[in-house]
Amino acid sequence: MIKVFVVNVLLMSMFCVSGKRDPIRLPDFPDSLGIAGAFMGVSNGAVIVAGGSQFEKPQWNDGTKQVLDGIWVLCKDAGEYKWKYAGKLPFHVSNGASVTVPQGVICIGGATDTAESDAVLLLTWDTVRRTIRIKQLPSLPQPCAYLSAIAQEEQVMVAGGRNSDSPDGMDNWWMLDLRPASPQHWQSLGLLPSPRFGAIFAFLRDGNRRYVVLGSGKSENNYLTDLYRCSLDDKAGTWGRLRAMPRAALVAPRVSTGGSAMWVLGGSDGVNIANRLALRNEYHLNETILKYDMRTDSWTVVGTLPEGIAATRALPWENGVLLVGGELGNAMRSPKVWLYNELITKNEENRRIDSSSVFNAER
Repeated sequence: MIKVFVVNVLLMSMFCVSGKRDPIRLPDFPDSLGIAGAFMGVSNGAVIVAGGSQFEKPQWNDGTKQVLDGIWVLCKDAGEYKWKYAGKLPFHVSNGASVTVPQGVICIGGATDTAESDAVLLLTWDTVRRTIRIKQLPSLPQPCAYLSAIAQEEQVMVAGGRNSDSPDGMDNWWMLDLRPASPQHWQSLGLLPSPRFGAIFAFLRDGNRRYVVLGSGKSENNYLTDLYRCSLDDKAGTWGRLRAMPRAALVAPRVSTGGSAMWVLGGSDGVNIANRLALRNEYHLNETILKYDMRTDSWTVVGTLPEGIAATRALPWENGVLLVGGELGNAMRSPKVWLYNELITKNEENRRIDSSSVFNAER
């Protein structure tokens, strides 16, 4: 049996996704060049955004990607949302994965200025000193970027990614259990159905059965739409195929309510990607919000974003869902910050929000 005890990440008091999709615009990310591919999560009520990347000008105008090391914190202070600069990471890094756990935000892998990283860091917001504490955690078994991550309380799983040895995608499935009595190293839980990077990765339930769900991403030059689930109660750890997604959703943020459904927001669908540079500002990422329900094994388009983005996260925060920055269709980064107060609303079910997702930049 795969021994993973599923206890959802962040209690947000009986939420589900509603039909309303109008977000509130919060103060922009402090850098006007925007940000994508950053580590993101919530610690002691504050949103942490660390590392990431940006372009100073478009790629068709000889723009080059800048990898960042800054740490920024978004807090609500006396009723106002404010950004605060909170220091630097030990190195410049982008295109990793992160998850929120009770101890803070775990930042996993990524790509530095020169190579993929195997580093794993815990970032914690100190509410007294109003600073970030950084702790090193056990390194990944291999350096890895463009990986996907999920967390349930003190257990972290990562899936896929790519590195110099596997540039077309990896099929790894690893877990780190942070509980004191557990082995303090990453454990292999088996292999994915196929190698990929930038995939959708989530915990879902179907009745009393617990599943890990994996889908989309990219392998070699192929944008994937396949979807699989693996029961955490299955001794064999077998992946079963589910209904394919209506479109690809590479490095798309997603959110789930700890039940049978998840929502996928935007992402890169690969449509006309070969002509992106020629189209310049006329190329846009997909703007649709997709809902998947495992009870009926069905996909539904339930809304649209203000603009198509990828390479950010859907963070449960302030009784809503927060989107910070993201990659735009022209590969520039957005500085915009949106809070969906009505994307998640109360209902009769006691659900907990889990937004552990990928947030990698495709480029």
